[in-house]
Amino acid sequence: MGLAVARYGVRVEPVASAGYDDIVAWAGPIVQSLLDGDPSAGPGSGMRPSAE
Repeated sequence: MGLAVARYGVRVEPVASAGYDDIVAWAGPIVQSLLDGDPSAGPGSGMRPSAE
């Protein structure tokens, strides 16, 4: 829902001008991780500090 509002309602860049394939490549893994219940691949997973 939020992505649709950002893309079509508010027209937030770069989401508004991104192609369908770009949106799927960006949001697909996040949505899939939520469906699978895998928190390690979810939003912000690339920004977590390492546990070293």
